[in-house]
Amino acid sequence: MEIFTRLSLENKFSFLKVVCILMLLFSWSGFSQNLFVNPGLDQASANCTGADAARDEVPDSWVKTFTPDRSTEQERAWDGTTATRGPSPSGGCYYGFRALGGNSEGIAQDIVLVGGETYNFSWDYLIETVPLGTSCTPQLEIILDGTIIATPPPPPVENVWTRPSITFSVPTSGTYTFEFFAGGACSSTWNFVDDLSISLNCEITSITAANFSACNDNGTSGNPADDFFTADVSVIFANPAGSGTLNLSGDGTASVGVGSLDAGTFHTFTGVQLPADGGAINLTAAFSDDAACTFTANAGTALTSCSVPDADNDGVPDASDVCPGFDDNADNDGDLIPDGCDLDDDNDGILDDNECGTTTLDIVTTATDIPNGLIGAALPAGVTLLEDFTTTFGELFDVRITRTAPSGPITADGEIQITASTSTTTFEFLDANSGQPIGLKGFIFNFSDHESANGEVLSQFSYTDADANTVSFGGLNSWPNWVGVNGIPFGTAGSNLSVDGSGNLTTDYAIAGGAQNNKYERLDVSDIYVTSFTFDTSVTGADFGFCWLGNSFMLACDSDQDGIPNFNDLDSDNDGCNDVVESGGDDEDNDGILGNGAVTVDGNGQVISDTDGAITDGYDGANGTEIVATQVVVTTAPSNQTVDLSSGDTATFSVTARGDETTTYTGTAPNTLPDYANPGNADAGLNYQWYLGDPGTGGTPIVGETADTLTLTGVDVTMDGNQY
Repeated sequence: MEIFTRLSLENKFSFLKVVCILMLLFSWSGFSQNLFVNPGLDQASANCTGADAARDEVPDSWVKTFTPDRSTEQERAWDGTTATRGPSPSGGCYYGFRALGGNSEGIAQDIVLVGGETYNFSWDYLIETVPLGTSCTPQLEIILDGTIIATPPPPPVENVWTRPSITFSVPTSGTYTFEFFAGGACSSTWNFVDDLSISLNCEITSITAANFSACNDNGTSGNPADDFFTADVSVIFANPAGSGTLNLSGDGTASVGVGSLDAGTFHTFTGVQLPADGGAINLTAAFSDDAACTFTANAGTALTSCSVPDADNDGVPDASDVCPGFDDNADNDGDLIPDGCDLDDDNDGILDDNECGTTTLDIVTTATDIPNGLIGAALPAGVTLLEDFTTTFGELFDVRITRTAPSGPITADGEIQITASTSTTTFEFLDANSGQPIGLKGFIFNFSDHESANGEVLSQFSYTDADANTVSFGGLNSWPNWVGVNGIPFGTAGSNLSVDGSGNLTTDYAIAGGAQNNKYERLDVSDIYVTSFTFDTSVTGADFGFCWLGNSFMLACDSDQDGIPNFNDLDSDNDGCNDVVESGGDDEDNDGILGNGAVTVDGNGQVISDTDGAITDGYDGANGTEIVATQVVVTTAPSNQTVDLSSGDTATFSVTARGDETTTYTGTAPNTLPDYANPGNADAGLNYQWYLGDPGTGGTPIVGETADTLTLTGVDVTMDGNQY
């Protein structure tokens, strides 16, 4: 009977043990439970929130070994010594123990563990030497059934709470005595512990993606970089953290509070946006309140892009692009050569770059010298307007510079530069007459001595072209075409250039004192007419510099202020005489285009033939008269002459005329007219040539007759009715 009773009790205990384990592992919420009773080490008989520290105590539901000491929120105990101290992170009572005379000191509790499972044990931990004592290095031992399973190192400094953790497993299921002891020989520095937690280890085992949507081009059919699709992402886990959030990161992002998980072992994020790049879907799932509970996986293969690559966003796929980098649809003269690759946008026989002349623009350490195109690098904060820079053809433009902080000069890479201190800097180029934006062509933007490791930051750069298109740089993937010293573009393996987490352009150049050569980043836009540019820089240490390389620029001017730039305007000065004629080209049909009738162009957009055959004139440059409006006013026209042959044979014709010229205009675009406010100011340029017959209908020039008077001698009857 006694034997039967024992067997019954053992069976009943085993049954209860199994039930207990099931309750721990498979509770309704699915979350891992703390296996300790009274993990906060409180003691009902003590004032845990007051000043009630004492030696040789034990927390409720725990057993003690030797003489552990109780501390409270207002007082700490070292054996018989107490002192005022603050609370532990979790508040209430906490306990301290040390090794004394070879005796281990600590606390213990029986817990039920399952064989083969992984457990996580964490606790609040602080060390401190007894007041007036000599510090030593304490040893903390974690023991299961008499076997030491861990000896975690003490915190690196005294009187600072930390929270370490360990993981462990047991081979078989059963009840184990968990002991938390001070071992070794350190007797004057105490281990203080609180908020003990032991639970099944959180584990994420799978991330998968399903239910893919169709690809979305994000409204930019020519840009595959922003194509995306959505999918449902499922995460499988065990023993999730009891608080915080489950977060998804990587190719897609999502988050859910632990209390809103689909179940204790899985959760599905619906409609997660993912890049349609045809590559692996790389995702990481992690519980925010358990730093060790994280998992990264390839969740499948993404959809491929649904956009047709169109790097210049002109609606023409890159594979079919006629003029990469420019708008294929912009073709001012209709010759099928897009303006971006057309050297003569209006087919007038004058290259676009020659329509307005050239100008010098450079940065110097000395004062600004506008007649010579020099800008002093010492710029004040606020707006600086530099007026009346001049091209070789006399076109005037202004430079307006705005800075939020003053600058000074710096020299690096052999270039005088403006200090790129903590400031936003903007350069604008304006028509001196109309105040409208005007483009300069030839810029290679340059930042030198840029040492990112020295707190030197370039956060944003942008420029606007003559067609009012703004190109901006800044952000994680938006510094294309910038190059460093090694010439490898940003975004390509091995480049000197990269970005930080804020999208600032960074360099890999080492720090060295003074302005250093060969530490630059550059952007070449020398084939684009730029009307303005802006950059944001900041520094916390040394400065770096900004400049442009070279000093000779082409101007995209609008001489007659009609809103049409000269390279698209067949009569740039609106004086009624086409540019092609004023520059010395042939225009028999008077349509403003070089040649006669239908013309043929080469791959660069230059006229090479017309209906009469090959073009032999044109493209010999401009002479400046194309942008100066000129008119000839006949004040006294020649009068008909009657000759009485019986009394003589001489006839005289005379003309009085004046020449007017101007570079100023009245009216507003597109209706402007030359303002000839100074009559006769071009008289010195008048040239006369007498013709027999109307020169407009085939008249013949009379050799040598280039004065304002034509005298005919030897008049006879055969000359009756001649027109001169």
